[in-house]
Amino acid sequence: MNCLYCQERLPLLKRMQGWRYCSEEHAQQDLEEFGRAALVALSVATSSQTEDTRVAPGMAQAG
Repeated sequence: MNCLYCQERLPLLKRMQGWRYCSEEHAQQDLEEFGRAALVALSVATSSQTEDTRVAPGMAQAG
């Protein structure tokens, strides 16, 4: 198994212990990058949703 961050091969002991990263630093960096990517995706989805629900001027429906 390889480190999910740098793709270096994990030492046997770390693999046996269930590690997915070669160091705590790589685990933290990967988590931070994932968080940033998630925020960008959420921002894009939210802005896209907002644009879809806007009503063009003069196109408002009468109640």
